[in-house]
Amino acid sequence: MADSDQVGFFYVQEVTRGVTPASPAFRAMRVTTPNVTISDRTVESGEIRPDRQTSDYIAVAQDVSADIGVEKVYGNDDDFREAAMCGTWAVKARRPVTAATATTFTVATGTVFRQGMLVRGANFAVAANNGLFGPLAADATSTTVTVTGAAIEASPPATAFIKAVGFQAASGDCSCAVGPNRLVISAASGNFLNQQLVVGEWIRIGGAAGGAFAFNTTGCNGWARISAITATTLTFDIVPTGFGADTGTGKTIRFTFGDRLDHGTTRRTFSLQRRFNDISGGAFETSRGQEITTMVETLNAQSIATGSFTFMGDTGALSATQIAGATDTAAVTGDVMNTGTDMGLLCIDGVQVGDTDNSFISSLNLTLDNQLRQRGGLNRYGSVGRGLGRIKIEGSAEIYFESLTLAQKALTNTDTQIAWRVGDSAGRGILFDLPTAKIDGNLNVGGANTDVMLPITIKARRSPTLGYQMRILRYDEAV
Repeated sequence: MADSDQVGFFYVQEVTRGVTPASPAFRAMRVTTPNVTISDRTVESGEIRPDRQTSDYIAVAQDVSADIGVEKVYGNDDDFREAAMCGTWAVKARRPVTAATATTFTVATGTVFRQGMLVRGANFAVAANNGLFGPLAADATSTTVTVTGAAIEASPPATAFIKAVGFQAASGDCSCAVGPNRLVISAASGNFLNQQLVVGEWIRIGGAAGGAFAFNTTGCNGWARISAITATTLTFDIVPTGFGADTGTGKTIRFTFGDRLDHGTTRRTFSLQRRFNDISGGAFETSRGQEITTMVETLNAQSIATGSFTFMGDTGALSATQIAGATDTAAVTGDVMNTGTDMGLLCIDGVQVGDTDNSFISSLNLTLDNQLRQRGGLNRYGSVGRGLGRIKIEGSAEIYFESLTLAQKALTNTDTQIAWRVGDSAGRGILFDLPTAKIDGNLNVGGANTDVMLPITIKARRSPTLGYQMRILRYDEAV
């Protein structure tokens, strides 16, 4: 008899919808509920018999779907998020490395690495090449990124790479100013236009280690959203509480940036596979053409951050043998994110929750719905296609009543901004931004000895200024 604790879940992205790639490179995924449904849809025969018995049930179609639950682990569900958003991760400078010396990394195209960048090396065989390098003293050439502190490695593994994860200004060259809130650098430190930043992107100001990498003014360090970019100035529409003027004297200020994901129209499908490892001889259930229809993000107080993805599929089957040539990639490592110590950012209308005229939140849930619809057709047992509907992003939150301003917004259908970030102990994190959302709710006064709560519904819409309904950002580390 099979036990749930011996079920493995794997996936591979398809090139042609409904077709598992030849010699598939399956990736293991950390899941909590690997629920896949493959069932025949039958229709009862209408034949009339004098003995009143049913003559048959005829299989007319195959219904395939999935509901995959996850706990939030960095990098575990990035492919599914990309598919749910129908977008493509815009990755900051990242290149495979073919050779390393004490001062250089050799890459195929190095011009994306610019002065001031902090870069991370990973997957090298030589330990000294796995770590943070920079800031880069100058722009890279077409094939060479010049650093200090690397080690000779003539033939790194094929998976070795370097990636830009942040920026560092020279000593005293970075300052904060207000009216408007902005970050200013000297041209000697580099150029903000070269950091592949965009309006609406969130960065973390001030180094994770503090000290010389952070401003003396506490409120100048933290998460901020960019509203304008020039060569030497980043202007923000959202800044940390207490943001103010700071000259940054003697400080080599760092900031963290990441990759971004906006919604689009690019459709992706997957072959999902469940393996029942305690069945003698093997049991492999593969479903194909699985496309994400909804993505759910769930945050409850003092709990694990969780989520789920629901799929619509084409076909599926159970086999005693694995697909020929199949290989596996191990699941990501890393700790599970929680809502107590791992949030890092939670703000409404640019104000950190729990700060000035704002309220703490007990729970926050969000659902992205692509509103897929199945299409059936003659001479086809499985689906012949799916329609892609309008993206719908809605959610709910339970808020402790403290802010009159927020309660009034819930009553007047006023635009509200909501953003949050969850991360892990290694400094890696994922950030969600709803720049323009309508909220609706009424104050809930319960019985004796209860908190007055403001339960709200959230309906995100396209921001008329930023041009997106929701943006997701990921950060490989806090530099």
